[in-house]
Amino acid sequence: MDSGFRSGGGIGDIIPKVSWNNDTNLFIGQFFYKVTFFILIIIILSNSCFGIIIDAFSDLRDKTNYIEEDKKNICFICQISRDSCLNKNIDFDYHVKKVHNSWDYVSFMTYLMINDPNNFNKSEHYVWKKITNSIDNISWIPGEQEDYV
Repeated sequence: MDSGFRSGGGIGDIIPKVSWNNDTNLFIGQFFYKVTFFILIIIILSNSCFGIIIDAFSDLRDKTNYIEEDKKNICFICQISRDSCLNKNIDFDYHVKKVHNSWDYVSFMTYLMINDPNNFNKSEHYVWKKITNSIDNISWIPGEQEDYV
């Protein structure tokens, strides 16, 4: 047991080896010092570090769960929630997959980017101007305030 505490460098390697037979009081003092060091430093501090790591991973898991719940229960385009759809008698899954399919908006933006702006109608030209001025401008995408039935 004594060798396990002493190995690994540090002050344990500097303290002289004391035998039970030669000096009992010094042996007992060193033993309790080493045990106290082992309990405080090795066990408590290492477990504190492990606790911080585990807590960080649980925070990441909570964030991931929140994002997954958000994807399942809120429309990406108009930000209407599943509960709001139920209150308005709207099928949320149909709304997300058919009315506000995200890939339809991506296809529309791609269509605008690859075609000649002179051939656009008023709506297409309006959206094209919004996109070309700033790709971050999403004001042309419908918002939650509108009623989608």
